[in-house]
Amino acid sequence: MIITFIISSHYVTFSYPNHKPLFVGCDFGIDLNSRVAIVGPNGPQQGDVRKNYRLRIGRFDQHSGEHLTAEESPAEYLMRLFDLPYEKARKQLGTFGLSSHAHTIKMKDLSGGQKARVALR
Repeated sequence: MIITFIISSHYVTFSYPNHKPLFVGCDFGIDLNSRVAIVGPNGPQQGDVRKNYRLRIGRFDQHSGEHLTAEESPAEYLMRLFDLPYEKARKQLGTFGLSSHAHTIKMKDLSGGQKARVALR
């Protein structure tokens, strides 16, 4: 089996600025089937990080859900925003881990985590 990495790190030291290192001499790879989140101002201070040309980096902050409309359901929101049929909007919501029962609930009644999944769209 061949594993294609989108990021590979070799002998990397991770630390926060002006703090003691969290990891020293770390080797790891992230493959095409992985979904990862890097939280906070971390970053390699030393070492080699290589990125695959297919790598896509997205950003999500804690206020990403503020643009959602309170009276729409997640399915209605995606249908309006992307001109999707109902079934495709629900399938898209499912790919982001939003439970099917939440697809038709008004945004104002969703939890913060559920709203975050809709905002990821």
